[in-house]
Amino acid sequence: MRKNSKLKAIRQDAQRVAEAISSSLELETEIVDETLTIVAGTGRYRDVIGLKEEGGDPCAGYIHGRVVSGGTAEIVENAPNDPKYDPSAHIGTTA
Repeated sequence: MRKNSKLKAIRQDAQRVAEAISSSLELETEIVDETLTIVAGTGRYRDVIGLKEEGGDPCAGYIHGRVVSGGTAEIVENAPNDPKYDPSAHIGTTA
């Protein structure tokens, strides 16, 4: 039996945090768990809560997997033009 992630267990709180970040910084916010499942979000990310980023593969080498695996923060200011970002962003097929 698969164990639920800690973030999924507190997804309502995670959603409130996403909304506070978005309000304070005036940007869209996405919160993913260790399985790369979107557990909270604002803007366009609110519509894809429950879906997986990067196919759910943290070893794919893209930003979500690197952050989750490495535990370091990364800021992407322009995803379509960032070569380290998920390539689907370059062709407009990602959230």
